[in-house]
Amino acid sequence: MKDKVTLLVLLVLVFWVAPSASAQEQVTSICVVELEPVPFNEQGLPIGLSRILNENCFSTPAEAMTFITDGAVALPLTATQAEVNAAYEKYVASSLKPLQYYILVQFYDNTNYNNFMYQFVSSLPCPYQGGYAGMFRDTPYNDRAESGSAYSGCNKLAVFEHADTTCASLECFPGCSTFGVLNNEVSSWYVIYQ
Repeated sequence: MKDKVTLLVLLVLVFWVAPSASAQEQVTSICVVELEPVPFNEQGLPIGLSRILNENCFSTPAEAMTFITDGAVALPLTATQAEVNAAYEKYVASSLKPLQYYILVQFYDNTNYNNFMYQFVSSLPCPYQGGYAGMFRDTPYNDRAESGSAYSGCNKLAVFEHADTTCASLECFPGCSTFGVLNNEVSSWYVIYQ
């Protein structure tokens, strides 16, 4: 067995048909990627990036949410991302047992949490003084995010201009409806419970 502290994290990754970032883009595949957590140093910064462990892809946000909730949230395949998110919030609020996965962070292609782009989840809420880190470099999502928010105990989201969590940065507690001067400049991020 690897590390006792190892948690599972999944990334729901939306692949768009066209490389441009517009609200009319069509989703062609939504992938759920399992990641490992990363340790954080005494200053609350990640030591490295989360490692990808596994990947599953779906045709719609509804199918991905059914997977994430182990069938507890089953929506029509035509459900919008807003409908999927609302169903998940209702599921979290009404659940009396531990969830299969908890949403940790969501990123959007536009300000004010519009045009869903990425969604990371974990089998447990954000651990105390722990978290996850990732990058968008070498993906179609590099330099596209304009807003985002942390969830499930991850009360801090930090975004960075460079892929190694350096250079210009912005901290959000727990979210930012705009990344301001970092709009369309975000290449890496981390979430942490502090």
